[in-house]
Amino acid sequence: MIHSISTKFADYLIQHSLPIEKREIYIYGAECFFNLLISDSILLIYAILTHQPMEFLLWLVSFSLLRTHIGGYHASTHASCIISGIVLGIFCLQFHHYLCFYFPISIILLCVSFAFICKYAPVCSSKHPLSAKQQKKEKKVSIVCFLIEILLALVLKNIYLYYCTIIICGILVACFFSYIGFLQYKKTN
Repeated sequence: MIHSISTKFADYLIQHSLPIEKREIYIYGAECFFNLLISDSILLIYAILTHQPMEFLLWLVSFSLLRTHIGGYHASTHASCIISGIVLGIFCLQFHHYLCFYFPISIILLCVSFAFICKYAPVCSSKHPLSAKQQKKEKKVSIVCFLIEILLALVLKNIYLYYCTIIICGILVACFFSYIGFLQYKKTN
């Protein structure tokens, strides 16, 4: 269903002056948009119902900003993409406050995540191939995003600890998806 809607949307854009040569890119972009729209809408409703809209927004920004640049796992179907996003989002919203009690473990996981990003980011996929120049640029952007998010988490730690922990969750989940994508890519190549 999402593919069908995305195809119609891409064809509409082409009819209104976009080049037909990039039709597949428009379809892929529309599919990504609709997947995110569905999963993020459900997560926003969950966040409102659990009185965590600010935590949701911080998680969404920290996760999405880093995930966009480090790459990684791509689900094989739209349903699995939406479901995995919702499950991990709810997991983070439900359990991020426990990171307060395990802060040293969080620091270790963040160090491992940073090392992973420095060594392997961006993790490419067949759906999103990058040139060597693009990979170099994305690695730099990934490192900068990671460091900015860590600084923001440290600043927010003194204001409201749960804002810090939800940002850390966003970072860790983005790195988890990247690591899964890395294993997937390594297995097929």
